[in-house]
Amino acid sequence: MDGHEHSHSEHPHHEGHYGHVGGKKVPAMAVFAIVALVCLVVGYFAHAAFAPAATCQANNSTDVCAAPTSVPSGAGLTAAQLTALKADMSKYLTVVIAINGAPEGVTVEVKNITKDNDMYKAFYDIMQDGVSAQSGSGYVTADGKRLFLGTYMDLTEKLEMPTPKPAININVSGRPYKGAGDGSVTVVEFADFQCPACKAHYPTVEAAFSKYNGSVRFYLIHFPLSFHPFAQKAAEAFECAAKQGKEWDMYSVLFTKGSGDGTGLAVADLKGYAKDLALDTVDFNACLDGNKTAATVNADALYSEQLGVSATPTFFVNGKEVSGSSSGLAAAIEAALNE
Repeated sequence: MDGHEHSHSEHPHHEGHYGHVGGKKVPAMAVFAIVALVCLVVGYFAHAAFAPAATCQANNSTDVCAAPTSVPSGAGLTAAQLTALKADMSKYLTVVIAINGAPEGVTVEVKNITKDNDMYKAFYDIMQDGVSAQSGSGYVTADGKRLFLGTYMDLTEKLEMPTPKPAININVSGRPYKGAGDGSVTVVEFADFQCPACKAHYPTVEAAFSKYNGSVRFYLIHFPLSFHPFAQKAAEAFECAAKQGKEWDMYSVLFTKGSGDGTGLAVADLKGYAKDLALDTVDFNACLDGNKTAATVNADALYSEQLGVSATPTFFVNGKEVSGSSSGLAAAIEAALNE
């Protein structure tokens, strides 16, 4: 995905987001945990790793930046202290990303800490339901009390996991859905057809829908990100196909044949898919070329932001935000069915 910060072309973005714990602001570091799992849109979600401070120089492709050499060194930590530090850092960073909106099931595991000049270098994995999604590293002061990941973080600060988000009311009135009209479970996906993570989650969505077909109504709300130039027209193609009752066929084609770099999502590709799906191509092409569904897509994007959605894909099951992993989505549907 694009690693640069941009706002949606039609809607304002929100900068400088912070989580709050006991009235204290927590640095907005959710970005490093979610980047490998979702495509992110605003503020602290916009970069491909921890956002480096403006004065930092990039160190290499995996490190965020080199820590200042002016940080005083200490006598060093013992092996036992380093082991304890790994565990404490893992808990601390897991809480930080949860405060800043990381999906359920996302954690941080510090795998190793090594001496690096007058500091330590900590190597971590971003975990989604126990599976490593991305690796990275950061610097720790010699006393083990401060972590440097674009900005200093106080590892001695006591943070608490946030309370689960309450269910919200998502208006799906009049929207096309897939599945059982009388299904007791409503699944809503906020998606971008150029988002690599959305594409990666597509098989999970299909598997869940297949398993719970008689009990689930599945809805899509468009959230094309501004740094994905092909996403807007792809979303419009979905809506143009909906006018002919083939929106879910188009949904499948867009995620199976499209890619994060835009391959397979050009207007010519979209028109080709319409032909392959036996749509009335004259009507479809007129719809797409005439931007006849652009207002619908733009309204979806604005609505997404009003609901506080800031990443794709984001899933809600009966109004509760859930992890899009195969186990997370299935577990949420099972829980909803058993309520």
